[in-house]
Amino acid sequence: MTSIIKYNLNLIQINDEMINGFQKYLNQNSKIKAIIVGIRKIDPFGANLNSIQLTDHNWPKFIRINPILNWTYNEIWFFIKFTNIEYCKLYDLGYTSIGGVSNTIRNPLLKLNNGDYLPAYELKDENAERLSRVSDNKINL
Repeated sequence: MTSIIKYNLNLIQINDEMINGFQKYLNQNSKIKAIIVGIRKIDPFGANLNSIQLTDHNWPKFIRINPILNWTYNEIWFFIKFTNIEYCKLYDLGYTSIGGVSNTIRNPLLKLNNGDYLPAYELKDENAERLSRVSDNKINL
């Protein structure tokens, strides 16, 4: 919430599936033609995206601007730490990829011998970012 005040942002919250949420947002804001999206190539459905492109045919029509599309995990964390941007505190508890309650766990590579976890930005192998995501039937807490 502090970022909203700091950057004078207008928070609009829509509780729906992403595709429906975008449609509702565009219905309420008809002058909007482009939306900045925080997706990367390694994210689901990110591999074939371009930095700027129209949405797919089955999505509401707008221009997707993907400024961090080609950033690596380490580049993301460098930027966050260097610019002192606020971030979700779950990352400090060992989560490296946050999804839903039923498919997100702490990254096992960050677990210390005493049971504590290092923060996400301490992950050495950026290819292991998604170890925080598991299928529902693999969670064993």
